[in-house]
Amino acid sequence: MKPVDQTIFGKNGNCMTACIASILELPIEIVPHWKIPEHWYEELNEGLHRFGYFLLSFPVRKRDGVWWSPPNDVVCIAGGMSSRGLGHAVVWCNGHIIHDPHPSHEGIKKIEDFTFICQLDPGNRKFSIDRGFYDKL
Repeated sequence: MKPVDQTIFGKNGNCMTACIASILELPIEIVPHWKIPEHWYEELNEGLHRFGYFLLSFPVRKRDGVWWSPPNDVVCIAGGMSSRGLGHAVVWCNGHIIHDPHPSHEGIKKIEDFTFICQLDPGNRKFSIDRGFYDKL
């Protein structure tokens, strides 16, 4: 994980894009940012498809009295409400925030969902990221 900060702020900010760029260690400029806010999830998935990835999100639920959280050592995105009153995304691992792409670094007040970046076909090497390719963009 290589921390990347968001470059767009407010209701249509790109914190999710910055989290994806951080986890995949890509420049934020090549990670897709949605054009229609109501379709952000679908647009991000369409854009990530060209890299061989897709997003998979789960709402946080309590099971048998315990809040579910991702397994240890899994780097993912936690979503929730920020202190600014807006939805926000941060990079999460081992039970805590490891990167908040907002300059305040305040994180989120309460986790509402976890989003994982998954490979379309883990056995298919044609989708592996060629780091040199992105240096030429």
